Amino acid sequence: TTDLGAGSFDVRKGFVDALLAQLHDRNMLVFDLALPVGSRARNSSGNHAVSYMGIIRIGDKHRRIDMKAYPVELHAFALLYFTGGTHFNRGMRLVARRRGLSLSDLGLRSCVKDGNGEKVKGANIAPCWTEHDVFALLDLEYRPPTQRQNAADVRSLC
Repeated sequence: TTDLGAGSFDVRKGFVDALLAQLHDRNMLVFDLALPVGSRARNSSGNHAVSYMGIIRIGDKHRRIDMKAYPVELHAFALLYFTGGTHFNRGMRLVARRRGLSLSDLGLRSCVKDGNGEKVKGANIAPCWTEHDVFALLDLEYRPPTQRQNAADVRSLC
C-alpha cells in the first residue's frame, strides 16, 4: 500500500479487483457474497487484508471461494493461519493466549484490557517475516505445514 492520504491506491485491492473482473468476464464467478470494498480487517498498524467471498463455477460444479490479499508484513501470519488445520490453529492461539497474546492472520498482539475490563487488541509485539519467527516468538518448535493437521500435532505444541 502506498499511503498518500485520501484517494491513495491500494495495490492489494487493485490486484483483487483485476482478478475478480477477469473471473466475472469468463462467467466463472456466479455470485458475490462479500466484495473487497468495506471488507478490510485492519491490524493495529492500519494495514489490512483485502477480502472477497463468492461462488465460483468450475465446469459443472459450484464452489465457495474466499480470496485474501495481505501486506507483506502480515504474510507469515496469513501463511500460518491458512496452512494449519482447524485444531492446530486453535492450539496455536491457545498457546498465545496463555502467554497473554492474541494470534490471528493479522498478527501476534499483546492482549490488553480497557478501563471497563473489555479486551482490546494491542500492537503487534514484533515483526515476523517467516512462520519460523512466529513459532520462535511463542517459544515453540517449528512445525512444517504437513505437521499441522491433527490432534497429535496440536498435543506436540504443549
